[in-house]
Amino acid sequence: MKVPDGNLIMLTSAVQGEGKTFTALNLAMSIARDPDFSVTLVDGDTARHTVSSLLGIADAPGLLNLLADESLEPGSLVRPTNIDSLSVLAAGAHHELSEELLSSSRMASLVAQLGGNTPNHIVLFDAPPVLAAPEAVTLSHYMGQIGMIVKASSTLQHEVTMALEQLDQTKAINMILNQSIDGPGGDHYGGYYGYGYGEER
Repeated sequence: MKVPDGNLIMLTSAVQGEGKTFTALNLAMSIARDPDFSVTLVDGDTARHTVSSLLGIADAPGLLNLLADESLEPGSLVRPTNIDSLSVLAAGAHHELSEELLSSSRMASLVAQLGGNTPNHIVLFDAPPVLAAPEAVTLSHYMGQIGMIVKASSTLQHEVTMALEQLDQTKAINMILNQSIDGPGGDHYGGYYGYGYGEER
């Protein structure tokens, strides 16, 4: 079944240290290598700027600048990479009203512009952990799909449950087991494991 706004995807986790950003980067590069798809990777972790830092654009204007300044156009701040089908939008300058900006009508308009009417263009948000920052839940409202990263043999089950309870259950939520040695059948989180991107994109 086709997911509404299925090209708008957010990766998050319950807590920090799950490998969320590493997964986001690898997923973005993997999708971009498919000749039928293009990707914009958005650093939505506006407090930590991890994606931006890893890509050397931590000080570059980005998402928060676009939200704070309506004269800016997304195309002016989305940066190309050395992979033709992959572009990046940095988190942007720190702002004391970041959560309010992310929940604004300007954000809804921005997400629509980034996603466009092209289902083959994937907009992938690297969001903060759900239990660490309210921005994760705020961002989730704009998404069609949510990927919850769970680190095998590390994340506590009640943390995952608490995080899931804060998310909109009408969304397509997939659990992604990270750093599993034995595979989904041999880990405590086997029952949570699922990854439906290939079917739902």
